[in-house]
Amino acid sequence: MNKLLIDEYPLMVLPTFAKEIGLKNAIFVQQIHFLTQTKQQNNDIYTYKNGHMWVYNTINEWHKNYFSFMSKSTLKRVIKNCEDDGYIISTDEFNKSEYDKTKWYRINYEKISEIQKEIEKEIEEKREEKLKKAEEKKKRKKEQVKKMKKIKFNEKSNLPLGQNDTMPENTVFLPLGQNEPMPEPEASGQNEPIDQVKMNQPIPYTTTYTSLNNKNNKKNKFQKIENQFKKAFSVNLNSFQFEKIKEYMLNGLSEQLILKTIEHCGLGGHNQAFFFNRLSMLVEDEIYTVDQLNSVLSQANTFKNNANNSKNESKENEQKSKESNYKWKDFFIDFDKYKE
Repeated sequence: MNKLLIDEYPLMVLPTFAKEIGLKNAIFVQQIHFLTQTKQQNNDIYTYKNGHMWVYNTINEWHKNYFSFMSKSTLKRVIKNCEDDGYIISTDEFNKSEYDKTKWYRINYEKISEIQKEIEKEIEEKREEKLKKAEEKKKRKKEQVKKMKKIKFNEKSNLPLGQNDTMPENTVFLPLGQNEPMPEPEASGQNEPIDQVKMNQPIPYTTTYTSLNNKNNKKNKFQKIENQFKKAFSVNLNSFQFEKIKEYMLNGLSEQLILKTIEHCGLGGHNQAFFFNRLSMLVEDEIYTVDQLNSVLSQANTFKNNANNSKNESKENEQKSKESNYKWKDFFIDFDKYKE
């Protein structure tokens, strides 16, 4: 059984070479290379012609000595293919007799070098393609991780007020204006006996009730804004947005104007960024109430009507210039649509 594996001279060929030119062609070329190398090592002067080492055999000799596993017709076809494709070079000019048509063969090493370069180029391209795919896969994975983090952040940001942050237990919300220092009243009973002064010190019940009532009113006020915001934009206010609205209210923006702005932005199909941009415009131009906004929008409408009714071209151009410079005419895209 061992003799079937290796007990005679083996034919060896590189798989990449066989894949490139064909298995049988590669076997024949490899055999010629082996024979010429052997002759060169043995300093065979007889077969060294024109600066190259050659090997010669008839078809019968090739078949009998080296390629008995092929048919003669197949062997002839393999030799012809190798000659036509330039893998080997053949000649019969070295025969002594004119009638001797035995061919001499040698390897065309220039052609083999070209094939080697093509194989190496193909291997390098495959390696680069593999690296590129690995980089793209790594990039996609990084983008997916980044996207998942963004989704988790957005889900956390859209939680109702109070679910993102914890407030200290001793936090106190004071109504607007209660942060100013209050005048210190004269102590009750300064001219009375000490015992009577002590009797007048209990904390009034109404003070506690008023503080709780103010806190509840403030909570209800922001609850309206939260509800209107969720109705208009289909998401809850996050903590950052809530603090921003509180800041606008501290700057004087009325609750009714904020509610009206939310309502109109929702009806107009605008996003949250558009809404906060409008709040910023209101504070910047010192428009704090619904009446002030209606007055400004009416003024813009007057500009528009005057421009349409004017027959004087110069006056019309002047009016249009005023209109284009007045940003509030486009506060809600078409303010007539939302006129109450």
